[in-house]
Amino acid sequence: MDLHVDEVLWAEGARFGKVSFERMNVAKSAFFRPVMVENQLKRLRFCGETDFRNARIQGDAIFEGVRFLRKANFSRTYIGGAAFFKPYSIGDRALLTSFAGEANFSGAQSENDALFIGVQFKQKTNFSLVKIKGDASFLPARSGGRRTPVR
Repeated sequence: MDLHVDEVLWAEGARFGKVSFERMNVAKSAFFRPVMVENQLKRLRFCGETDFRNARIQGDAIFEGVRFLRKANFSRTYIGGAAFFKPYSIGDRALLTSFAGEANFSGAQSENDALFIGVQFKQKTNFSLVKIKGDASFLPARSGGRRTPVR
């Protein structure tokens, strides 16, 4: 069954195994990021293969300090706002978003900007046939006077 969210999707500090958001439809924005619980930061992790194929997020898609530990598939994902893959900042530290396995963005679309800030791509990454109506930016992350480039 496809996931339908009539408002905002919040996934904070979650740990997913193999998960499919294929054909998911979110009416507004989707947030994937860490959360503070009892003074401890719980980082959001996708521990198994992750599938966002054909997902539709009508607002922004924010992946902040997220770790993808296996393959991540965003092929033909539609984002009605902007796509953010960026660090989660806490004090002078930055938790970078990283892809340990292959990342596939082929045919993905963003109606606004797509920002990849300090993202770490450890394996093959596919951006073929991506359509971005705003700016596409691959920028270094800044934290504690350091700059970490996209790799």
